[in-house]
Amino acid sequence: MEGLKKFRAAKSQTVQPLQKGIDSRTLERIKQSLLQGQQAYSAEQIARLAGVSRSTARAYLEYLTEQGIADEFLQYGTVGRPQRLFRMKVYR
Repeated sequence: MEGLKKFRAAKSQTVQPLQKGIDSRTLERIKQSLLQGQQAYSAEQIARLAGVSRSTARAYLEYLTEQGIADEFLQYGTVGRPQRLFRMKVYR
């Protein structure tokens, strides 16, 4: 049991803490969903791909955008509000 405590302590020191309300497993699901193609996805599309609610997807997509991991784009249609689309950043 003592060894387990030391392992957890060492692990938490090397991992950057996540923002309150952001779960690492859900974050990974959202990232993997964004990486399924090279296109931009709406929060609704990511929600379906990741198996989470649209509001959860939106919160995680906004977090990824704030962290500089994903880009956000606006797609303007002929009627109504523009659609917000997200895509993982491409590093070359």
